[in-house]
Amino acid sequence: MLDMSLKMIYNRNSIKKGSFMDILALKLITGEDILGEIESQSETEYVLLNPVGIAVLRGQDGKPQVGFAPFPIHAEQKSDSTIVISKKHVVYSYEPAEDFIKNYNQIFGTGIITPNKKIVTG
Repeated sequence: MLDMSLKMIYNRNSIKKGSFMDILALKLITGEDILGEIESQSETEYVLLNPVGIAVLRGQDGKPQVGFAPFPIHAEQKSDSTIVISKKHVVYSYEPAEDFIKNYNQIFGTGIITPNKKIVTG
């Protein structure tokens, strides 16, 4: 049996906070992709705030669409919940695309979407 070392933590006061907050995507050895705000990390684990699964679905037009799903799916979904993920169960991590970050922030952040910075010339 595979020990995923996933633990739900709802008492945020027991977690040592990191010096920054960043949104990170992780690919787990189970094949799942998850996204969350890094609350803290050590040499052996990540603590993610408000984790979501990245789901690829077929749209009405037949084209793939990407969305978010609760993660883990069977856990009680609470705002400001955290999950601890052992780094030995992470295949790789990456900074998600800007669209993912904006959509995530609409759900869990301030809801403010910053426009793309473009220089208008005339």
